[in-house]
Amino acid sequence: KVSPRVHVYTFARGDADGDEDGDGDDDSDDRGDKKTRHDDEYDEDYGDSTTTTHTGKRTALDVAVDLVADGLLPEGGYIEPSKFRREQLDALGCNVQAREIRDAAPGKLVVCVSFSVTRLLLRRMQGDYGF
Repeated sequence: KVSPRVHVYTFARGDADGDEDGDGDDDSDDRGDKKTRHDDEYDEDYGDSTTTTHTGKRTALDVAVDLVADGLLPEGGYIEPSKFRREQLDALGCNVQAREIRDAAPGKLVVCVSFSVTRLLLRRMQGDYGF
């Protein structure tokens, strides 16, 4: 069984202190320096963030995975942001991996999110939830 591997490049930044809606942008009125959290620890084999906790702020890699997941399987919408969705895609056999490509601007990274397109993912994207 062979599944195509897709590589999506996107801009992302980690959750900021004033990020209320989970989109990675600081929503506070503070005009000072925006501080973002970025883990410098990566798995050498895949470039994945080693952070596995689902509490607190997301790294830029976590945000990038969530952006791709929202594009594939919309959930939550603008009112309720969906976060930490890597495990949801991995449960469909996608084997999601994310790695930093380069800094695009202060606090903003170009991230490559790679995943396998499986039959389960395609069925879920088409609205078949009976598996």
